[in-house]
Amino acid sequence: MENPLLELGANGLPRFDAVRPEHVESGMRALLAELGQAVETLERDVAPTWDGVVDPLERIGDLLATRWSVVGHALGVKNSPALRAAHEAVQSDVVLFGLRLAQSRPIYEALVALEKSPEFSRLDAAQRRIVSLLVRDARLAGVGLEGAELARFQTIATELAEHQTAFSNHVLDATKAFALVLRERGEVEGLPASALEQAAVSARDAGVSNADAEHGPWRLTLEMPVLVPALQHLRRRDLRERLYRANLVRASSGESDN
Repeated sequence: MENPLLELGANGLPRFDAVRPEHVESGMRALLAELGQAVETLERDVAPTWDGVVDPLERIGDLLATRWSVVGHALGVKNSPALRAAHEAVQSDVVLFGLRLAQSRPIYEALVALEKSPEFSRLDAAQRRIVSLLVRDARLAGVGLEGAELARFQTIATELAEHQTAFSNHVLDATKAFALVLRERGEVEGLPASALEQAAVSARDAGVSNADAEHGPWRLTLEMPVLVPALQHLRRRDLRERLYRANLVRASSGESDN
């Protein structure tokens, strides 16, 4: 299917500029279906060799990670209700697929067999390390669990992923909710020209159409490109303290309380 989430640009990188919220659910479901078939094929044909288990396993994992990380990155830098909803719609399926891959007994047994085989000693140090970590990760992912214990493990893993997303969204919401608007030139004394311009742009984005770097008003936020220069250069200690404390207690009260 044609979906920019599943494609790479001419430079080999994800097409961040083309991915929209409406591409997330359809793209990830198509990818999970494709990778599910790949896992079934690997389990059927798996062999205790590097080419027979590690290489195809890494390819499957990389395809999932590179596409899903595009969604996660977008949540961090271009968050929106539509994107959150799309992420939430498929997050549990992505988590369960990752567990399905990590908990595969045929794949795990092939990795253990590889670790005990003569071929293991012929691998280079990095390859041996990869094999050992894959065996360890499978055990930590519950490959040895069955029945109710396995179901409980998967429930906890899904809940943990949901909490992690909610935590990040709360921090982002709290960051966006704070602004310190300064109107007197003396209040921004010490800020370099680039920081003044950034603060004026922030004010214009908030609806103050006549804000400029020279005359203000200047809107200081908790976004890193604004916050860091303010904490480094503002002469007013009390203003630096207000920004510092606001940043420190983000997402600790109200609807965004973590």
